[in-house]
Formats: sequence, C-alpha cells, structure tokens
Amino acid sequence: MVYVKSQSSAEKIHSGATPTVSVQGEDEILNQLKNLVLTRKELSEIVESVVPDIEEHLYEYTPYDEDADIEKKKLYGKPIGHLRDYITHKPNQYPDGGTDIGFTSKVAPIARWTNWGTYRQKPQFWFEKSFETLNFDAIFKKEGETAKKIIAEKGLFK
Repeated sequence: MVYVKSQSSAEKIHSGATPTVSVQGEDEILNQLKNLVLTRKELSEIVESVVPDIEEHLYEYTPYDEDADIEKKKLYGKPIGHLRDYITHKPNQYPDGGTDIGFTSKVAPIARWTNWGTYRQKPQFWFEKSFETLNFDAIFKKEGETAKKIIAEKGLFK
C-alpha cells in the first residue's frame, strides 16, 4: 500500500486553503497524476480568457485616421479598410495553448510599414508602445483566476 500526501508551495500561496491529494495504491496514484496534467484545450482556455483584453489594447494603439477615405485605401490594387479592423489571433495555435495576436496577412505589410517605417515614412513604433503599456499584472491575474477555476473543476483543490 502506498500513501501520498502532497502540497506544492504554489498551491499554498494561491488557494489560501491547504490542498492535499490523498491516494492509496498505484492505480490511484496514476489516476491522480492524470488529473494534474492540463490538456491542450484547458491551456488554450486559460490563454483565451485574456486575448480580448490584449486585442483591445492593441486596437487602441494601432494608428487610425478618422478622416481617411477607406474606399481609396488599397494594397496591391485590392481595397482595404482601417488597419485596426484586421486584428486577429488563432485560438489553440500552439500545443501549450498559446496564440499569436496580430494582423491578418492581408494588412500585415501595412502594419510593419507603419510601425518600423520605410525610406519615405518615419517609424512610429506603435506596436512596441502598446506592448510596453500593456498591464501584465492584470493579464496574469486573469489567467491565474481561469487556471484556478479549471483546476478546481478537475477536483484538485478540495
């Protein structure tokens, strides 16, 4: 018979309570270990909880000209609208649940040109400014709350 009682320091800090995992026998240990691993879908759910906030922040920093005639804006002969209308991401893009947030391929060249400049246009570095002003504490706090919810649903915090 095997008896395991476990408390990680992260669990102690984040939950306030003292979570424990009690199992007897090898089969129960293996079943409990399966619960400790988050699936790709669960990891993606944690990341997706903050994506709208990051996209909104990027939207606010993306250059925008209210007076621009969007009917006349073209890229390689194809009409385009405002750059900020093309902010996107791919949910569950990577095995760790991560995703890239940026612009569709349709307007990616414009995003690069306006950010880094060209030989005719000075760089604006708006993308870097948006990254520097992003409230990472709020982002990580929201991700942490989502992670706690998912872990609680798996029955790890009793």
